[in-house]
Amino acid sequence: AHLDVQCGQRDHFVGLDESKYVVELIDDSTQVLEVIKTHEASAIRPFLMITDYYMPLLNGDALTRQVKAAFPAIQVIVLSGNSNIQAINGLVEDDLMCAFIGKPWKRSDLITALNRVLPPADHITD
Repeated sequence: AHLDVQCGQRDHFVGLDESKYVVELIDDSTQVLEVIKTHEASAIRPFLMITDYYMPLLNGDALTRQVKAAFPAIQVIVLSGNSNIQAINGLVEDDLMCAFIGKPWKRSDLITALNRVLPPADHITD
């Protein structure tokens, strides 16, 4: 399985079974869809995207909608400290994200959200 991370740092994923999961950091939000398509073409199935809400060029709402339109099975976690509540509510109402984590956030917040989408055998403990 493949975990696409649009923002964040790899050290937040310590404890994730690296023999089963690949964590990829993508700095440019406009490249996320292309990276997912490339992985899909090589039989790597991304199952989760973690994104910030406020980003240059393409915000988390627009990115989430693009990714979910092309790959509806991908789960999405949105991180933000200053997000537009109406936009976040729109993502929730449209069933486009599995979790929202407000900033400042702790690693334990991310682990809780990840454990919602990971199979029980792969749950991360702190």
